[in-house]
Amino acid sequence: MIRTIRKFSKKTRGISPVIATVLLIGLAVVAGIAVALVVFGTLNTPTPLRIEIISISDFKTTDDDTLIDQFSVTLHNTERTNGLILTDSFKLFFQNLTEQLGWEMNLSNTQIILPALEIQTIPLYCNPNEDQNELTPKNDTLYIEVTVYPESSTNPRNAKKFRSDLLIMGDTYGPVSIQATAQNALFDDLGNNISITATNLGSMELDLYLEFSTTDSQDIFFAIGGENKTRFDFSIGSYGEVIMPNLTSLYPTEHAVADQSFIILITLWDQNNFRLLASRSLLLTYTG
Repeated sequence: MIRTIRKFSKKTRGISPVIATVLLIGLAVVAGIAVALVVFGTLNTPTPLRIEIISISDFKTTDDDTLIDQFSVTLHNTERTNGLILTDSFKLFFQNLTEQLGWEMNLSNTQIILPALEIQTIPLYCNPNEDQNELTPKNDTLYIEVTVYPESSTNPRNAKKFRSDLLIMGDTYGPVSIQATAQNALFDDLGNNISITATNLGSMELDLYLEFSTTDSQDIFFAIGGENKTRFDFSIGSYGEVIMPNLTSLYPTEHAVADQSFIILITLWDQNNFRLLASRSLLLTYTG
């Protein structure tokens, strides 16, 4: 038995040290390459970005025409990573893909973070120096394109563009103004007349009401169309329509005293949404 083992061991040889060294070096190189591929592959994997443009809303006319110069875009970040949009990230295109220039976010917001899986509404503004790029309510149809960056980088190579379906501009909730003037700053027992003019510059027809409030309201009352009222309902059309309600007459009551002053606040409300749209105040003095 001992002879057999010795005979066997004499015939068996180990791996040459040179070959072993080469193999170890080769394994180290392969392992290094594998690690590098994993690391660089992770670093170069683009951040997942996906934004849906859900809707447009809140159309506004803020100047003296009837065109839209402000509206809001609602975005949905459908990924689990934050997105970043910049002032110039939005572009508007008409149906024929002609770009409508001059629209951007508020310049005070250089960038906005879109949190993961959240919905956010962002207002867009037309540059006031480019009125020709304002939009027509209920007429203009367009696509909205937004460029989104990963939160950690504004490199254009990492950005993605997303475009909406064809959208139509809606009604504007434009400025409504009210003018109120008194015939005289002083009045006596014969009363005083107040002239009121209301103007709607938006494209949306409104059901409105005028409301009068005064200091010491027990001492005076208003007569509108032959009735004593503190509120007057009426409708006003769109696109600059002007309406002049019946002349309002102001009279003192038996409680009024000479040289008493009254501050009369006239407010104009959106009756459907109970929203204050405009107001004017008058200072009148009862002479006795």
